[in-house]
Amino acid sequence: MSVGSRFAGLGRAVRRHWGRTLVVAVVILGGAGGAAYALSSSSGLVYRTVAVTDGTVEQTVAATGTIEAAEQADEDFGASGTVQAVQVSIGQHVSAGQVLATLDPTSLEVAVDQAKATLSEAEANLADAEDPSSSSLTSAQAQVASDQNALTEAEQEVSDTETTNQQAAAQAAQQVAEDQQTVQDDQVALTNDQSALEAAQAAEAAECQGANAAGTTGSPGSSGTSSSGAGSTTSCASAASTVGSDQAKVESDQQALEQAENQLASAQASEQQTATKDEQSLQQAEDQVQTDRTNLANAEASLQAAQGTSTADQVAADQAQVAADQANLAQAEANLADATLRATIAGTVTAVNVTPGQTVAAGSSTTSASGAAGAGAASGAGVSGSGAGGAGSSASSGAASSASSSSSSAAVVVTSPGSYVVDATVSSAGELAELATGDQCQITPAGATTPVYGVLTSISTVGSTTDGVTSFPVTISVTGSPSGLYVNESADVTIITLEERDVLSVPTSAVHDLGAEHVVDVLEHGKEVPQVVGVGAEGTTLTQITSGLHLGEEVVLARVSSASPAARAPTTAGRAGFGGFGGFGGFGGGFGGGGGFGGGGLGGAARALGG
Repeated sequence: MSVGSRFAGLGRAVRRHWGRTLVVAVVILGGAGGAAYALSSSSGLVYRTVAVTDGTVEQTVAATGTIEAAEQADEDFGASGTVQAVQVSIGQHVSAGQVLATLDPTSLEVAVDQAKATLSEAEANLADAEDPSSSSLTSAQAQVASDQNALTEAEQEVSDTETTNQQAAAQAAQQVAEDQQTVQDDQVALTNDQSALEAAQAAEAAECQGANAAGTTGSPGSSGTSSSGAGSTTSCASAASTVGSDQAKVESDQQALEQAENQLASAQASEQQTATKDEQSLQQAEDQVQTDRTNLANAEASLQAAQGTSTADQVAADQAQVAADQANLAQAEANLADATLRATIAGTVTAVNVTPGQTVAAGSSTTSASGAAGAGAASGAGVSGSGAGGAGSSASSGAASSASSSSSSAAVVVTSPGSYVVDATVSSAGELAELATGDQCQITPAGATTPVYGVLTSISTVGSTTDGVTSFPVTISVTGSPSGLYVNESADVTIITLEERDVLSVPTSAVHDLGAEHVVDVLEHGKEVPQVVGVGAEGTTLTQITSGLHLGEEVVLARVSSASPAARAPTTAGRAGFGGFGGFGGFGGGFGGGGGFGGGGLGGAARALGG
């Protein structure tokens, strides 16, 4: 429908009345159509009105969610092991079958070789059980003899090892005992020499003190030294010599003791090392005995089979063993192949959770498809804008919500490029009942101003409750491959559950409920007159009128000013109003996602605007 036809009733929406009348007309155009608003004044009352027009009414359900790749592959190694190399990085494009990472194959290759050897032995046993021959008998007898000799030698080795270990332990213990005795002897010598030193030091002090005293007692004028003084000097020198000799002995004893203690520590460490080495050598010898016993038992079983003593039960058992060993070999080969992790789909690497040297457990790669893109995307200028705000507010505010997407712990995550879905939730069972797969959807990523379109592809009736609020998951497939979308980005979704085109419509804020009836106020001869109407689709911006009004008739949105201070209280909560019209209260918002007029955003509970 053209803009001219949509506003065909604009002339009729502005009427002149007897008395003083002020008329102001305002036209607001939006993506889904247009509406003509008028301010009419009579007897001191000013009304904001709009003409009933033909328009498109869209009934919607709001949802919030997270943008995800339509297809994601969680790639995991099929075998456990140690990561050897990682060949990709985040953001890299890979093709299906491309190598992503590898495990160290050494242990897996050994497992394959062992499985092959075991299978060969089982197949030989089965062949002998099914058709014993003289050649196999001779071979089996030779093997038994060889394994018996090996067992005998291994048992002798155990005995020899035990004897050698005992001798080595005895020698080490003897050395420790000798070193301990040396330490004790050196400690006694040091103690004795320290005592002799202390005695010599005491004698020196006494002798030298006497010598000093004798040298000072001679008569005045005497020119010689007394014989007693000379004797005391000699004794003092002798005592000092003895002290020096004893000090040398003590120092020598201390050095000898330190050396003996070091030798003792070395002997004790050697004794411990000998014990550890002996224990290891004995364990190795005993392990060899056990291995040789097992080999001998197997050889004797093979000999029994070759001698023709096998039965049908033995053949069946050997056949079962061959089958089991074949399965083990197949598994070992599969594990070796799984040591190379390959991409199962082409796409972009979005996570790498392994590093070289890391040990990983066996897992399995999985590819999940969140939804399939549908046909029939929303077309045209877009759905009607919606908003919410306080009554009489000239500005509205919105909050973007974001939902976090749980990250995968797979070794490498690959997502398909260019194809997206939105994993969203609706907040009530009532809203859920309005939905149907195939509903058209408008998707606005966080921070974006231009929406993209999609189709509702799945609806879950199993909800989850958080803080008393139950929400239900739904999936929307994004149509085409629009640019500017990012995985794990939050988005607001408007789901169009009902669309009526070219129908009589009025702003939703003009409709209020009185009991079970829907009522609008029409302007007749400058006065408000309540009119019962029938309604069809109810959108956040427009409501379909099925009866009670005709094209071009003026509907009152609000009394802008009044001679009396009283204002009509809102009768219906939750309907989107028109926020911000200059200084006249909430009037604005957007048709077809357009911006507001005077404050931007839809606001106001129904008809809560007044003088």
